[in-house]
Amino acid sequence: MVGDPTAVSVDGLVAELARRYDLPASSMMMHRLSPNEFLLVLSNEDDDVRVYNEERPIQISQITLHCRRWSRF
Repeated sequence: MVGDPTAVSVDGLVAELARRYDLPASSMMMHRLSPNEFLLVLSNEDDDVRVYNEERPIQISQITLHCRRWSRF
């Protein structure tokens, strides 16, 4: 995340992503790992592809989210 980490709450990010990608907020979980790091868990692969969008940044009001798929390898 680039920007002010206090500018938006986890619930606010989930609501904005749900609105932007026309998904139910209940289909995603977001956890704050550190002030500038979040883990977003989506309910299925199709939603994952839409939101992560080839790792393009997501501009949300005062912040920019840089997404990448998580892998244990």
